[in-house]
Amino acid sequence: MEAEVKRKRGYSSLNMLGKREIGQQFLKHDTLTSKYYKHLKMSWNQDEAHGAIFNLEFSPSGKMLVAACEERAILLYDPISRKCVHRMPNAHEDSVNTICFCDERIFASGSDDCNVALWDTRMLGEHIMELSGHTGWVKSLVYDTNTKMLLSSAFDGTVRMWDINRSPCSEHDASVTMYSDRDVSRMQVTLNKLIISCQNWENSGDIIIIFHNLDLPHFADDLSDGVPAENENDEVHIRNIPERLSSNSEYIDIPLRIPSFVVHPHGSCLVSRYLTTNNDEYTIVHDMQSCFSCGERRLSYYIQESVSGSGFIKEQGFSPDGRVIASPFGHGTRLLAFDSDCSHWRKHSKVKSLSEVKFLLGHSMPVCCSKFSPNHMLLATGCLAGKIAFHEPKL
Repeated sequence: MEAEVKRKRGYSSLNMLGKREIGQQFLKHDTLTSKYYKHLKMSWNQDEAHGAIFNLEFSPSGKMLVAACEERAILLYDPISRKCVHRMPNAHEDSVNTICFCDERIFASGSDDCNVALWDTRMLGEHIMELSGHTGWVKSLVYDTNTKMLLSSAFDGTVRMWDINRSPCSEHDASVTMYSDRDVSRMQVTLNKLIISCQNWENSGDIIIIFHNLDLPHFADDLSDGVPAENENDEVHIRNIPERLSSNSEYIDIPLRIPSFVVHPHGSCLVSRYLTTNNDEYTIVHDMQSCFSCGERRLSYYIQESVSGSGFIKEQGFSPDGRVIASPFGHGTRLLAFDSDCSHWRKHSKVKSLSEVKFLLGHSMPVCCSKFSPNHMLLATGCLAGKIAFHEPKL
């Protein structure tokens, strides 16, 4: 009789750790992980606002959070105490759009004043370097740890590469690594890929271009040559291969603008948020594991978003394990997953809808950005009212 009655084992942290230690699979239906994400609760401090929060970025250790503000300011927070530990009210001459950490103490900021500034957290009285050369609003910054180069993209249609370890660094030290006559909306480097969103030559809408087998030192030359590179032994190296996600089958509706995207922590997929010609907003997920898709559709997941806060870029964020996407939605943030169990991403033969596992409310105005801590179960969100909210699990 006892053998016929099988009690269902409940959720247990010790059970999960035990399975992991002996190598058993526990990730597909990880009740523990899904419970953490489904029980995030909000707390915040009523600090003085410096305009809308356009971008949030944690330091590599997660010990510091930096906010880019609309009214020229940069704010530094202690994520544990939730307190603002330093304010730079006049960090730039115009709105600050983006933050990028180069290491634990050095970070860069990009602004509508068309400049990039480098800051040292040990002496924040003034920037340690200003990088001039862009003629449009700077919207993206990425530090490549392999080449030790800082990449920036702006609405002047260029992606520039800066050698910030060489001093002094000025406009003449910048090399344009990607160029276009049209706006470059966003840029990101991950593993061996460069991803950009820019205007399509064929119409007025945006497209995503993925450059596979990235080789930054030879990037500009390969683009200008337009042929595979050869080494001294006449062996062909296939590098910096562009792939355009421009087919209508790669989108739910024809994209008008693709102002933001985020790459999975493992580099397996790309999450984009875009505006359609019908003024709808969607979040879509593309497979980006291989440089040769063999004609297969890369679109794997999608979900429709709120159009609240129209005209402002909505910054999404991946959880460190890649299971959950934090996506601004009206005056709150939705936690989206690939299924209701918060499983890892995997490719399917059919396009599926993303699952909403939690809706975090509390902001008084539309949310513009969201960012997970790299080392703590903590989510930070910022809104147009200039408030930053912190979300952590309460079980």
